This record gives sequence, C-alpha cells and structure tokens, in this order.
Amino acid sequence: GKDFFAFNKLPPPKDIATDQKIFKQLTNHEEIDIFNSRINEIILLMKDFKEASKSSKKKESLKFNEIPIDPHLMGYLFKNILGFDVQYRIFEKINYYIFFTYKGYEGCVSHRKLCYELEIESEVKDEVVKIFSEAKRLLEKYFLELSANSIKNDNYVLDNMIYTYKQRICFYTTQIKKSYKVLKDMENKKRPSFKKQEFVENDKYCTKRVHFIDLSQKYKKALLYNIESYVDSIFSLLEHLLTLVSVFTNYNSKYKTFLQVIKSGWISKWTLVFGNTPKSSRLKEELEYLKDLYRNRLSHGMFSKELKVSVNIENFGYYPLFVGDKLRGFSDSKNIVLDYNKFLEVQKLYKSIMRYFKTRYKCEMIIIESGIPIYLDKTQYTKALLSSKDAQDYVDYISYIQDNQYNMDW
Repeated sequence: GKDFFAFNKLPPPKDIATDQKIFKQLTNHEEIDIFNSRINEIILLMKDFKEASKSSKKKESLKFNEIPIDPHLMGYLFKNILGFDVQYRIFEKINYYIFFTYKGYEGCVSHRKLCYELEIESEVKDEVVKIFSEAKRLLEKYFLELSANSIKNDNYVLDNMIYTYKQRICFYTTQIKKSYKVLKDMENKKRPSFKKQEFVENDKYCTKRVHFIDLSQKYKKALLYNIESYVDSIFSLLEHLLTLVSVFTNYNSKYKTFLQVIKSGWISKWTLVFGNTPKSSRLKEELEYLKDLYRNRLSHGMFSKELKVSVNIENFGYYPLFVGDKLRGFSDSKNIVLDYNKFLEVQKLYKSIMRYFKTRYKCEMIIIESGIPIYLDKTQYTKALLSSKDAQDYVDYISYIQDNQYNMDW
C-alpha cells in the first residue's frame, strides 16, 4: 500500500501495531482466478490432500532441498489454492504448521526459523514429493501468466545485486595486485648467468631458469586475464547501477514502461540518468572508448566494431590490420595492451564514476548501496529522498522489517 513506508522514525523492537500492519499487507493476496486452467490442474492434482487438525503417527522427515517447493510457495499453495485454513506467525520463531492427510496417510509441513520440514508417512513419501514437484511446475506457469500485467503496469521490484558486482571488482583488484607484486619481485631479483640446467638462486620463486620463465609467463597471463575481467565487471556493475538509478528518474516521459528502460543500451540509460552535461558527456566518452577497445573485442569474439582481420595486399600477401571504427591501421602501432598502468587508469575512472553517481543521486545511492530491493513504485520513497538522514532512516526501517522476517521475531 501507499502508506506502507510512510514512517517518521525507526519502529522500536516488538512494535506490535507496526508488525501487524506489515503482516496484513504481506498476506493480503488478491482472490485467485479459480477458472484458470493452471489452478484447475493443481486442484485436480492435489484432490487427495485433505485438511487435518493434528498429526500423531510416526513419519519420515524431509528438509529444505529435499522438498520441491519453497516454504512461501507452499503456504500459498495450501492457503490460496487449496483453501486450507493456514495460520501464519503462530508463535515466536514459527511461521506455520500445515496438517494434512493424503489418501488417509498423515502429513505435516512446518516452517520455522532455520528449519523447513515435510513430515509424511513413508508409504506415500515418494508419491507426495512427486505431486509437489508437479504442483511447482504448474505454479510456475501460473505465475508467469500473472507476470504479464505486473510487468505491463510497472508493478514489480528490482533485485539489488550491487554487493555481488562490487565483490567481483574487489576480487579482481586483489588478484591483479598480487600478480603485479610477484612479477615486480621477480624482475628485481638478481639472476646470474648460467649454463644448461644450472641452478640459480634457491628462493621461493624458482630453482631453474626454465621454471623461472614459466612462472613469469604464468603471472603475466594471470595479470592480463584479471585486468580483462576487472574491466568487464565494471561495465556489468555500471549497467546494473544505471538500471537501478533509472527508477528514480522521470523515465515515463520517454518510455512507456520500465521494461523498455531495462532493454535499452547502457548509453541510453546513461543519458536518461545524467543527461548531456559536459562532465556527463566526458565520462561517457571515456567509457565508450574503454568498452569498445578493451571489452567488446573479447566479448564479441574479436569481430566487433574494432574489427581485426588479415587483409589481402596485392603482390605481398595477407597482413593483420584493424579496420574498425576507432581502431584503424597496424596492430603494433595501437596502444591497446592491458597492463598494470592501464589498470590504474581504469581504476581511477571507475572511482570517478562512482563519485559522480553519489554526487548526482546522493539519497538514491544511500538506498541502492544498502543492497535492499528497489521498488518501481516511487511513492515508496517520497520522504526517503528529502535528505541523507531520511534516506538512511528508510534503509534502517527496511532492514528492521527484513531482520524481523528472517529471524521470525513476531
């Protein structure tokens, strides 16, 4: 609802009024379409499941990955489709117990903190698991049918994967620095003249010259491959971040739905987010150059806009040449090598771009960098975007709700 995030301060722990308000909105499902063919298939599939009030017989226990349907879908299946009287949040650390019989055999599904369990009599265990697997397949198709309106009306939430992309960048940064340090140490090592199979200094890097050369090549390749992956990860993060920030722009003036924004290229997203100011244009040009030369050549299998082929020269033969948009001419005259110095340049550009995001979208970046999901309904953020403090309060509030649910602190 529109008032869901209308808050003045972080709710205190065990705020029952707030907790009940959250709970009602989380469980206020619309009536399902009982005439939908998928729903009818599920009801027919599970016709032998009957509601029960208790379970007493000894049963076999299945947990987590052994159960085909996740706990939230399981509750939806029994409550919303089969019409069972499923009670949620029945006790501290317990979400629900669902007692049922299948062809007269007893069963129970329970969802508790750190525990999701299906108990069923062993005689029908495999049969019940198979039915749940089929029910999940039908539920998936049903949800996909419903998703059309959700996507069309911009009524969905974007997963915020900024931590994942930043972790990749940090990982490659560490690997690059490690490889570079090893290479510098090897370069500074005093290597005396030698004859065949003559041992050089007995140190941690090598005992024979051939081993020394092999090791050097190994770290040079590691350096190159990690720098390439670093560049690639920056553009993955950039695309992801531009999409998330686009939510806070006036995208409706140019696009009919947000799906069109998602499907647009990163340059279109950049223009939507930052416009065409001098600084924006300069950073975009630097990124375009970097992408075309150091990412696209690898991502597109070398045959991209920076096309490198061996062209036929009469009375000479075939000779390698760049014949693309930005790269034209002999390959050995083009400074396109990714080395440690180029990595430092790219790293500097990356940091400049992140500062630019935080300067232009200060409150929005506080929300995004927290890692919480991003709603397309911008009314959620009316107060959160007033100041940095309000943005942080919003993040704290959502974190409170998430912690409450993860820990089942009803």
